[in-house]
Amino acid sequence: MISATDPHVPNWIDTRGHQRGFVFMRWQGISPTPSIPAPAAEVVDAASLASTLPSGTRRVTTAQRKAEIATRLGALKRRLRLSRNDIAPRLRVLVDQLAAQSGKPIPVGPRG
Repeated sequence: MISATDPHVPNWIDTRGHQRGFVFMRWQGISPTPSIPAPAAEVVDAASLASTLPSGTRRVTTAQRKAEIATRLGALKRRLRLSRNDIAPRLRVLVDQLAAQSGKPIPVGPRG
């Protein structure tokens, strides 16, 4: 699910303010069956989302989302500590932005 605001469902992809972009759906070439449908995409208005999703779709609370972001930031922090390349400073900026969303500062070691 791609949305500018958290729809409170798993696998949300935040647009981070972008109005346009590309989405690539990876498909393994498995022949679709009733139990394994082919990938599909649909644009749905946020107000219609609840009635569009399958019944029983798991919901994610704000606290769960913040915990998920914090877990991902922890993994990124570990990778940054091991990274000594040109991309690390730019990734640190991203970590700071994501940390602001989680509500917790995430130290990633020396700045540079």
